[in-house]
Amino acid sequence: MFKALIIGASGQDGTLLSRYLQKNNVEVIGSYRQTKSGSQTGAALLDITDRFSIDHFFSHHHIDYIYYLAAHHHSSQSTTVQRGSEFAACLETHVVGLMHVLEAVLQYCSQARLFYAASSLVFGETQEGVANEQSLRVPACAYGITKNMGIDVVAWYRERHGLFACSGILFNHESHLRSPDFVSKKVVRTAVAIKQGRAKELVVGSLAAATDWGFAPDYVRAFEKMLQSTAPKDYVIATGELHTVQDWIENSFSLLGLNWRDHVWEDATLMRRKKVPLRGDISAIRNELGWMPSTTFEQMVMEMMQKEMKYAGSSLDF
Repeated sequence: MFKALIIGASGQDGTLLSRYLQKNNVEVIGSYRQTKSGSQTGAALLDITDRFSIDHFFSHHHIDYIYYLAAHHHSSQSTTVQRGSEFAACLETHVVGLMHVLEAVLQYCSQARLFYAASSLVFGETQEGVANEQSLRVPACAYGITKNMGIDVVAWYRERHGLFACSGILFNHESHLRSPDFVSKKVVRTAVAIKQGRAKELVVGSLAAATDWGFAPDYVRAFEKMLQSTAPKDYVIATGELHTVQDWIENSFSLLGLNWRDHVWEDATLMRRKKVPLRGDISAIRNELGWMPSTTFEQMVMEMMQKEMKYAGSSLDF
């Protein structure tokens, strides 16, 4: 049985990937900074910032696949001010920890294959249109800058040392496991709360903000496909379609029989950064690996609404 290590297993992607791999008879070890209870995966306490911790782990485990999903998360509608401490946290998580892992792989299990979860924010916030693997990367925030550095680190270990290491440049991808700090979950959760009388209004930064949003369970399949390919290569993982915040709201509220215009307000001060419409070109991964998203935007919203209603103690027959 193959064994996979998921670094950052407690997040949305780590949870979904763990379930997907286990269904495909892969033994999964999920790494956490703190002890987890009731986990569906084997648990390992692993501090990616501590080289000794990383070396100790890899010297005692035979690992076939490594999914580096660790991230210092953020939201475009968060009001948190970006300061040096945030940049340091991003650098430590997206670059330093990654280098520790790649060095350990090189020393203890050079046959292992590594996937690094990068971000569409590496393209920056001034481009408009479509981005692919050859597009200019000019990131403009700490998250994007350090994810971009991670892509280059992975490429260096691949080209200089011959490791099977690749990066997925991920556009936004959602599920019921998404944090409410993100607008997708905020819309879904607040719509249900309004339906149940627990809230009266939803305030968003911009109804017109457009993003390439995909369904996270589809994307974790792409992670696995990349590590099963014949040669390591970086790919853009996206849908190739743009939708607006208003699309999220209209779909969510209509499923509940609500008129969204009675409950939704805009507040531009909630926008942390300017959102420039950018969609991903998935021609490469579609043509070379046969991957493409299988869930439509409308299906994704419905799935998230159904889960949110279930957790809120209600049910609706859509």
